[in-house]
Amino acid sequence: MEPVLARLAELDAHVLRVGVDEGLPIAPLGLPEQLQPILEILPLQRLAWRLALDRGIDPDRPRGLSKVTQTL
Repeated sequence: MEPVLARLAELDAHVLRVGVDEGLPIAPLGLPEQLQPILEILPLQRLAWRLALDRGIDPDRPRGLSKVTQTL
């Protein structure tokens, strides 16, 4: 992610970083860098869930999405 963050800094992009500057210590040692975002997204998913609840939105019933599969 360092090259991506460096490029975003060059572009003066607004970036929301979660965790300490050294990175989130949630990935076990030896985990390939390509797989780390899978683990790092979990705290952001919890944040989105909490924000939805705080705003009175039911995360299990998103607006405009039907979870019913019709078979013929």
